[in-house]
Amino acid sequence: MHSKKMTATGLESKDPWQELPFDPWLIIPTIRRSWRWAVPLGFVISGLVSGFIYLRFIPEYSASHLLEANRDFVVFQGVMQGHSDLLQNERPLIENHLVLSPVLSDPKICEAPSLRDIHSREMNIRRNLSLSDAGSKTLLRVSYRDTEPVAAANVCNAIVRSYLQQRQRFDDRRISDLEGWLQPALKLWQDEVEQHRERIVTLSKQAKGFDPFQETTRLNSDSSYLTSLRDELSLLRSNEAVIEAELLMLKDALSKPAQNELVDIDPMTFEALVKEQEEVAIASRLLGEKNEEMRMMEKSDLVRTRQAWYDNIKKDIAALENQLSSAKLAVRPIVLSKWRESAVVAKTAELTRTRTRRNVIEDNFKAEEERLSKFAGETAELYFAQQKYLQARNILERLNERTASLRTERQKSSTIQTLAEAQTPTAPIESVPWKKILMFAVASFATPFGLAFLLEIQSKRISHSDALEGEKEIPVLGEVVMLPSHSGSAKKQRAYDESIDSLRANFILSDPGNTQSLVIASSMPGEGKSTLATHLAISLSKMGAGRVLLMDADFRSPDQHHLFGLPMSEGLAGVLRGRVTLEEAIDTSLGEQLHILTAGEIRKDLAKIVSKERIEKLMQEVKGKYRFIIIDTAPVLAASETLSFAAGADGTLLCTMRDVTRQDHLQRCLRRLNLSGAKLIGTVFSGMPIRQYLYRYGDYRYSMPLDAESSSTDLRQS
Repeated sequence: MHSKKMTATGLESKDPWQELPFDPWLIIPTIRRSWRWAVPLGFVISGLVSGFIYLRFIPEYSASHLLEANRDFVVFQGVMQGHSDLLQNERPLIENHLVLSPVLSDPKICEAPSLRDIHSREMNIRRNLSLSDAGSKTLLRVSYRDTEPVAAANVCNAIVRSYLQQRQRFDDRRISDLEGWLQPALKLWQDEVEQHRERIVTLSKQAKGFDPFQETTRLNSDSSYLTSLRDELSLLRSNEAVIEAELLMLKDALSKPAQNELVDIDPMTFEALVKEQEEVAIASRLLGEKNEEMRMMEKSDLVRTRQAWYDNIKKDIAALENQLSSAKLAVRPIVLSKWRESAVVAKTAELTRTRTRRNVIEDNFKAEEERLSKFAGETAELYFAQQKYLQARNILERLNERTASLRTERQKSSTIQTLAEAQTPTAPIESVPWKKILMFAVASFATPFGLAFLLEIQSKRISHSDALEGEKEIPVLGEVVMLPSHSGSAKKQRAYDESIDSLRANFILSDPGNTQSLVIASSMPGEGKSTLATHLAISLSKMGAGRVLLMDADFRSPDQHHLFGLPMSEGLAGVLRGRVTLEEAIDTSLGEQLHILTAGEIRKDLAKIVSKERIEKLMQEVKGKYRFIIIDTAPVLAASETLSFAAGADGTLLCTMRDVTRQDHLQRCLRRLNLSGAKLIGTVFSGMPIRQYLYRYGDYRYSMPLDAESSSTDLRQS
């Protein structure tokens, strides 16, 4: 039914419908045939399932603890690291076993209904725990749900308390590490200050008899540049000591395994580094291409005609999203290690620049010392000793200030603080599980239709004429509209007559002049062969090309005498037995153009009278008197005598009925007809809906009313 299409490169691409294991058009006939029993059964099943869910439903309560990033400071701002995105930064730590294990080891907390089972409590606590932002990236909502409201609040608060303890421990360890790496620098500069102080005392004793402050007044007036160099050198040396301590701390962290909860990096920077990784970049690019393809299909309105393709794209997008998430999780430790390595490199470069700048300032300081020494002599030496003492004391003060800032800010609360503890919820999340009931009710309601669809796939009924084209290249001579009832509208009657006339025209044009006797057959009963034979004979008689004989050869279930209101005479059975002549058996009461040969009385000698010789003799006799002989036979698979008539006739027209004829029955029927030597000229697809027929072929009616109705209309009304 669906064909291949050509791509822009000229190559053939398969239609996605062809990849399905079934024809999606079967859904429509399945619903049409099964709704009378599937709808009430679906309501019953969905009602039972909904009632079962409602009776088994246990309401759950959700308690929430609100956290806030603590950006306050005691004296020194920026000493303690702040959090710009709590949800992204703190999720790995809250969901880590370091936080959840202490909670699960508390017997009182484990009295909660969701944590009573020792085997599933860890899975349940992770499943019932949820994290979300509370309208701002600096606010974090930690929620926990349980069937008991008090238990939900207790577990939620216990998780937050354990998390805050771990966070405080990590913050304390960070500050302690930095303080520890600053201690060697503090000891060094304490010794330096003491040495310079002793040097000043010694020089003052050697210079007894003069006032050093009065003698150095001239130097003070000419030492402003030296003072500025001293101040800058003090700042550089103190910064160098801090940078060295931070570098040692980074190198120590680099030697340890990467842990997500210890990442001291801005989340935006970290995410940007993660996206630059090759695995993540490839997955992001493929995901973007699939999203763009889906948007193009939606924009071009191709979803309805390519639903399977669209669904495959959605599945690919879901798979790529999982792949992207997995890739991000996999590269996070690698990115963290690389970032730490780059941080060490950057900190080393910063230390090198600071040392280079310090060396330059020291050279300038020494040059200025030499210049002033030549100018002031021994007084200058005392002055320089005082300057070095002041410089060392300045550096020591800066380091002490840094240490004091760390110790001072350490006294404040954690970087994360509670804004509102979890309170016992008063109402459940939902009193009735409407979403779950609706979901299962819809699935239950669709279950009978699913079973009907499986049965339909198994039975393989023919629902459209295109399915007949693939049966060994047998042409479809026509599509016949569903026979309208007596109360049918004129439009339906007109469409039916037009479909019969179209079949007549196709039959004549397909094999002009060669087919005189035509067997109308079907694979099984109920496929409309008798009705088709009747109206095809009437249509041929209206054509005026010669007399038409309608022969009823369905001895087991004859219909033609009922359809025309004729008495059951000796008929065809009497002719084959030799009890009456052909002229005596044929009914000519309907006019000169259409004669009827009824089936006759049925006896047990059916197999004897329907022989090949008698049928051939009968055909030769009838062909000399009629232009067309239409033979209504019994179903091929149910009656063997039909094969004898098909073999003796000039052609066979196989009738199929929409939503009735099965593929396997049709194939078996075709094999029997071929083995019998019958000449199959085509098939007919009957029972086509009026709307579908008019949609495909249109409604081209007469503009002027006819003066008299056709004999076929009179026949149907009778």
